[in-house]
Amino acid sequence: MVRACDNPFRTERLEAIEFRPQGLDWDRLMARLEALSWRAAVVGGEGRGKTSLLEQIMPRLVVRGFRPWLVRLAFGESKPSSATLARLTDERSADFLLIDSAEQLSPRGWQTVQFAAKHARGMIIATHRAGMLPTLMMHETSVVLLRELIAELLETDDHPLMDEAGRLFVRHEGNIRHALLECYDLI
Repeated sequence: MVRACDNPFRTERLEAIEFRPQGLDWDRLMARLEALSWRAAVVGGEGRGKTSLLEQIMPRLVVRGFRPWLVRLAFGESKPSSATLARLTDERSADFLLIDSAEQLSPRGWQTVQFAAKHARGMIIATHRAGMLPTLMMHETSVVLLRELIAELLETDDHPLMDEAGRLFVRHEGNIRHALLECYDLI
């Protein structure tokens, strides 16, 4: 039995995994964002790495002279809170907005965000469905990616858990986060 602090699938290890833009490198992804006038959506299902992408793109935006701010909408939040709206309208706090879970916004909530953020020089949203902004990337997962992550966390590709990757991927319908969380109990 593995102690919790030694489990390679413990939360802090999972959160430290670097986002891997499938089919793109970071330079090409940033060039694509610039070509979209710094307003775009990252589209994909739950557990596909959208939040990780937003977190890891922030320092790349800072290097380009932006002051990014990541807004994480709470589950079921169909409009931003009054505190979030106040900060969105304060041009001194941020000039590039990253909004996680934007699919939760009602049409009126989305209009409110767009109006409040009209001063922003850029915006990226993470959403489950396309159409709110031009798509920067559709983020999909694969069994190959899950195997890579399991091998990275185990620090070996020779472990019985590697044989479970396909079944985990199917059982969790491509949700890498849930598949890796189940690995915690399987180790």
